[in-house]
Amino acid sequence: EAKKSYNDALAIKPSEQYPKTKLSEIDKLLADKSAKEKADAEAKSKDDAYKAAVAKADAALGGQKYEEAKKSYNDALAIKPSEQYPKTKIAEIDKLLADAAQKTKNDSYNVFITKADQDFSKKDYEMAKGNYQKALNLKPDETYPKNRITEIDNLLAQNKKKEEEQKVKDKAYQDAISKADDFFGKKDYPSAIASYKIASGLKPDENYPKQKIFDCQNMLKQDNLSEQARLDAEKQKQLEAAKNKKKLEEVDFTNKVEVEKFLNDLGKKYPEGVTEELYEETSKKIKRIIVNHGGIASEYREVTHNWGGVYYFKNGQSISKSTFSTETKK
Repeated sequence: EAKKSYNDALAIKPSEQYPKTKLSEIDKLLADKSAKEKADAEAKSKDDAYKAAVAKADAALGGQKYEEAKKSYNDALAIKPSEQYPKTKIAEIDKLLADAAQKTKNDSYNVFITKADQDFSKKDYEMAKGNYQKALNLKPDETYPKNRITEIDNLLAQNKKKEEEQKVKDKAYQDAISKADDFFGKKDYPSAIASYKIASGLKPDENYPKQKIFDCQNMLKQDNLSEQARLDAEKQKQLEAAKNKKKLEEVDFTNKVEVEKFLNDLGKKYPEGVTEELYEETSKKIKRIIVNHGGIASEYREVTHNWGGVYYFKNGQSISKSTFSTETKK
């Protein structure tokens, strides 16, 4: 209102200085007032935002949401960097987090130590070493897991040495037994006894070489009688084989008429069911099976050659082993 009146005065006397001076004074007063109002508004807004951030942080802290609370206290500090309360609370949260982290580390350390001790008592050294190492990774300054790992390394080295020594002894024992068994198989009983004694010296608790030495000694005592008995038995076997050896009749299986007559004769000659016969020739053995059902016969042959080959036939035609086994089952 004053500004309007001074302007009215200047309109009457534009050259007068006093109204101009007063107008300048009024402009400054109005500007100062506006700046103060703006500053007050900004201060209030900042204060409200600070209080809201602190309230949010306090609520999160009360709910043990430490990371969320720390963020809100930092937001409050960003608004009012000089405030001590958010700084104090952030320090408090950092201590809580550090304590929690330390507790977690201690708990994990104790779990690994307990498990490692259990493994150690069971002599599961590799597993125990792994768990002691995990504990040591959490607390590198702890001496207990270090000492345990050193102890385990020494035990593992000793065990490895014992295993290697045992392997050498086992191999020497097996070599001596193999050599002795070979001599025994060749009926070289004196050499067999010498090798069995070497094996028994390597493993005194083993009964096998002792028993074989006893067997060899008995075999040496009865060698002449046994050999004579073997020769007599072999001769008798040959006589029996020559006596019982039968010749398998030849059939031209490509001749249909001859085959039909052959099978018809088998149906009349052999009883109902399955009949098995054995034949032996110079280079092969033949198992012949006659299957007779209601007077209708089929002839099956299993031919085993001396060189190892085995073949199967039905009425002169080649068949598989499974077909032979199925169709000749009693």
